[in-house]
This record gives sequence, C-alpha cells and structure tokens, in this order.
Amino acid sequence: MYNIEKVFPEKMQPFKLSEHRQRFKESYDFIESGLNKAGIKWVSFTKNVCYEDLCHVLTPKGYPINMDSNHLMDYIAEHWITVYDFITEFG
Repeated sequence: MYNIEKVFPEKMQPFKLSEHRQRFKESYDFIESGLNKAGIKWVSFTKNVCYEDLCHVLTPKGYPINMDSNHLMDYIAEHWITVYDFITEFG
C-alpha cells in the first residue's frame, strides 16, 4: 500500500462533490450547456469515486485514483469504472 498521504496530506483528503460543483459552477454550467446544445450526453465518472456526496482520491487500499488532475490510473479504469457499461450499451 502507498503511504502517499505523508507526501501530500492536504491533497489526499476526501472532498464533497456538492462543494466542488459549487466552487466550479461557472465551468460546469459552461460545459453542460455546450454539451446539451450539441446533443451530447455527459458521462460522469463521479459515481465511481463519490458516494453520498463524498469523493475519495485514494482506493480503500491506499492507491491513488487519478494519475494527474485529468486522468484515471489504469487499474481504476480497468477494475472500478462501471460507467463504461453505459457507454458500450448505448455507444
């Protein structure tokens, strides 16, 4: 297990999705508006890392979920992400 919390303790704490969406409301609104106008469905990965509004940045075993600010680690994409079922079902 990684002990990454010792390196970046402030970055490893779970956060509330509702607070994140409020903090970046303008960006979310802009993106969602553009996608809606284009008829594109936004497939969110948050249900795989957030539960009851709490989003984790580490797996239960202490492995990081994201590679960087925009990319999931390969093992997360392969084993955790169920949203791909939606994409393949309707894709």
